[in-house]
Amino acid sequence: MTLPPSPVETPKDMARRLLGRALGFRDCPPEMLDELVQGSQLRHLGKGEFALRRADRHLHAGMVVRGQLESSMLRADGGRHLLGLLPPGGFFGLVGAVEDHLHTHDISAREDCDYLAIPAPLLRDLRRREVCFVLACERQLAERVRLLFDRLAVDSSVPLEARVASMLLMLGNLYGSAEQGHVVIDVKLSQSDLADWLGLSRQRVNFALKQLADEGLISRQYAALTIIDPAGLRLRAAS
Repeated sequence: MTLPPSPVETPKDMARRLLGRALGFRDCPPEMLDELVQGSQLRHLGKGEFALRRADRHLHAGMVVRGQLESSMLRADGGRHLLGLLPPGGFFGLVGAVEDHLHTHDISAREDCDYLAIPAPLLRDLRRREVCFVLACERQLAERVRLLFDRLAVDSSVPLEARVASMLLMLGNLYGSAEQGHVVIDVKLSQSDLADWLGLSRQRVNFALKQLADEGLISRQYAALTIIDPAGLRLRAAS
């Protein structure tokens, strides 16, 4: 007996599935999530293209459906300050659902990417009439504030290897998957990315990564990073 072919998941089906797993939104009624997806538009970006630019108005928020975006801003000296990475299911621009401010940073594609553009009027309408939507946005924003404080806690007075160890632990919590006691960081990160994340030179970051690898705490293969000894890395971050 020949089985019928499995249904192909459309990009909007994928967006709905990711939305149903997202922090805060997974606790919302299915019909509200359906409305959110149906009232939004799927957009495609090529590598290097922008979803939002600094000083743009909040015309829409977004959720990554395929690929990866980055949040960054250019410093006065022309250097990039990497603020965060957005994998599938990652949100950006939700502040526009609360306040109509200008964007404070750029959102750009690190590779070919699709995202769900959620119009600001729909966000504000849901905010007025759906308590669960308000709570979902609060959960998302509270998580970002927590991550911000984690980053601020690792200031320039902390030894270099401890700063890099703290950053790797944070990346492991955000993007890592556990494999046989190790934590594989599932996003591609170059030395330039790590340097721009911490505001350091590539040479200093490379030196710190080599030290941590020599101590048996991490391993590196091209842009892939694995935390070999999570407990040891936590001790190094606290040193």
